[in-house]
Amino acid sequence: MLLVEDEEVLLDTYASALREAGYEVTACNRGGPAWKVLQASRPDILVTDVVMHGITGLELATLCRELHPEVPVLLVSGFIPDDDIGELNLGTWHRLDKPVRAARLVATVGRLCRRAERARRGELDITEVTYLFPPLDELVGDSTLR
Repeated sequence: MLLVEDEEVLLDTYASALREAGYEVTACNRGGPAWKVLQASRPDILVTDVVMHGITGLELATLCRELHPEVPVLLVSGFIPDDDIGELNLGTWHRLDKPVRAARLVATVGRLCRRAERARRGELDITEVTYLFPPLDELVGDSTLR
């Protein structure tokens, strides 16, 4: 996993929580070093702040999508500029609004990693399952329900 956060306290807190949950974490405090990591390897997931100096989280997410389109991206931010909101609709990116408790971040990362793993195995995403129930009048007419 690649974790990018320019606030050192949050970077340390998030990285520690994710490592305690069993994830291998490469932590970067800026987009530039994170971009180099993305060029050298494919992470399981990219978790990035949005507003950063230099390469922003949205730019980093776009670059990640170009190199590794199957990698889920989780944007964690307290503020996304209005001009950038449209970018969120262009990819399969996910978003958490700050402040984010470490436990919620770990749970969200786990859910996204499991979803990506199921997709790699060719399994249906359970969020896309549609249940078809028989019409109510058929159920009411069934003697086993009385």
